[in-house]
Amino acid sequence: MNFYGSQKRIAVDMERLTYTVDETALLLGLSRNKTYEAIARGDIPALRIGRRIIIPKAGLKTLLQETSVMADPLPQRQL
Repeated sequence: MNFYGSQKRIAVDMERLTYTVDETALLLGLSRNKTYEAIARGDIPALRIGRRIIIPKAGLKTLLQETSVMADPLPQRQL
């Protein structure tokens, strides 16, 4: 018997569902401060749990997919 008084075992997918602010900054090529600013503006979806801020992987992926569809291609520089 385990701590909770049951012998049931629950399979848990151990893949993380969220990123930290630092991980998000690294993935997006932003500074830590710019990432916090984007979260405060609502540009990056985030959850606050206590004092911790986490960014859902699914929300970030959706944001990037929507943005890439809506964005105009960058103009080509002429040399």
